Amino acid sequence: MTNKIWVSPSRSDTTLFTHMGVDRAREDMKKMNVAFDAHAKGQWVSPELLPKAFYGLYRDASLKLPPDVFAADGFLCVSAACAEVISKFNLGKSTFVPFEIFQNDQKTRLAGEYFIINFGESKTCFSLSQTQSGIYRLAKNNPGYGFLEDETKLRVDVEDFDVAANVTALEGCDLWIDPTLYKSVFASDQLVQALKAAKFSKRFRFKQCRIV
Repeated sequence: MTNKIWVSPSRSDTTLFTHMGVDRAREDMKKMNVAFDAHAKGQWVSPELLPKAFYGLYRDASLKLPPDVFAADGFLCVSAACAEVISKFNLGKSTFVPFEIFQNDQKTRLAGEYFIINFGESKTCFSLSQTQSGIYRLAKNNPGYGFLEDETKLRVDVEDFDVAANVTALEGCDLWIDPTLYKSVFASDQLVQALKAAKFSKRFRFKQCRIV
C-alpha cells in the first residue's frame, strides 16, 4: 500500500459527455429519475433501475464508437477493457452494469461492450477545512442545480494537491465516493497506476490529493 490518494472530477466533466441518452418514451422515467439522482450522489443503484440501452440523440448524426471512459445521460461509463482493469482491485460493493448502444433508429447496435460504474462504496475522507482550491460551493436552492442543496463540488480544472484527504482513506476499497464532495471519485494509488499503465487514466483526470 502506498501513501497516495487520487481524486477525479470525471463525473462532472462535460468533455466526457456523449450525444446519447435513454429513450424517455420507453423508460419508466419515475424510476429512471431515482437512478439519475442516486448516481449523481454516488449512491449504489439497483441494476434493474439502470438503463439497459442508450440511443443516439439526433437523426442526422450517427454515433461513433465511444472512448474507454465517457458519460451517457449523466452516468459514468467505461469500456469492457477499462472495466477489466478496474475489476482487478478491491471495489467492495461497486459493480459494473452492462448496457447496449444504438443509433437514433433504435435498431443499429454499436459494436463493443460497455458498462455503467455503479458506485457502492463511500468514505468520508475529504477535508474542507484544509482544502484551499480546486473546489466551489453550490448554494442551497440554486435553481441552476435543481435538487442540490448546500454542496461542495470538485472543479474540473482541479490540480495536484488542491484537495486534502484524510489518511484513514488509505485503508479499504480502491474506488469510492465521498458524499461530502459532490460528484467526485476517489481512488487508491494502486488502481490509478494500473489505469495509467493501461492508458485509461487520462480521461478520468486523476489528481493527487494532499494527505492530512
